[in-house]
This record gives sequence, structure tokens and C-alpha cells, in this order.
Amino acid sequence: MNTPLQESPQPKTILLVEDNDSYRQIVAATLSKMLPDCQIVEADSVMTARTVAPVESLAVALLDMTLPDGMATDIIEGWQPYMKQGLKVVVFSSYEAEEVAPALQDLGVHQYVNKERGMKPLIQAVQAAVHSADPAEKNVQSAPGSPTMRTEGACHS
Repeated sequence: MNTPLQESPQPKTILLVEDNDSYRQIVAATLSKMLPDCQIVEADSVMTARTVAPVESLAVALLDMTLPDGMATDIIEGWQPYMKQGLKVVVFSSYEAEEVAPALQDLGVHQYVNKERGMKPLIQAVQAAVHSADPAEKNVQSAPGSPTMRTEGACHS
């Protein structure tokens, strides 16, 4: 009796866009540790972000608000059709949320995190975005920044 081979799921891809090399390396290393089944792709500018990985392959994009050649909103505006199809975008910056939240909300950003809050809220936001991008995780709901936010789970689609 032949049993069909189960195809292994493709790892979810997270695009990390940050122009500060040291900070980007720390975030990438932390994401790799906390979400080991995800593929982390790095970029340091708007132009690189647009070319380093096909947007349709992304599950989550983690974008620094201010980049050397533009703003995260420059990237997000071009990604609107993909965001409507499930791409989750998390934006981080040193700006206060009140300064940027209205514009980001209008663009459909999944979550905004202030860099000054540290690494934990940033990683939690990405984890929540990864889980909400996973059809198997649709029933999981947690408030942004909640201490009970799920941190386990695979990054396979």
C-alpha cells in the first residue's frame, strides 16, 4: 500500500530592514534564536528591501521607520496588495507611537514598536505577526505587548 509522501512545509520568511548594522545583527540573531524555523532575510535600505526577497515570499516584514534612502512607509505603500493577502508588517523606531501610529494604522501595519522599549517587545511583536500569518494559529489572539503572548510555535506555513 502506497502512502503519499508528506511535503515538508516551507519555512516562513521574515524580512528585517534596519540600517544600523550592529542593531540589525542583534535583532537577526535574536529572531533566529526565538523563531528557529523561520528564514531571516536582511536589508539595510528601502532599495535593498525591495530587491533582496520577492515580497510574495514574505510572511512578516520588520521595518525600521527611518532608513537612509526613505521611510518604511515608502516600502509599505507598494506592498498594500500583499498586505491584504496576509503579509504582516511590524514597524519599529525611536519615534513615539503617537507621532506615527495614525499613518501606520491607515496603511494597515500589524504593529508598531518603539525601539526604546527594548528587544523583548520587538520580538514579541514579530512572533505575534508570524502566528497571525499562520492559518493554524488564527484562533490565537493576544493583546499587543501582553505578557501572556504565545512565544512558542513553528514558523512553517
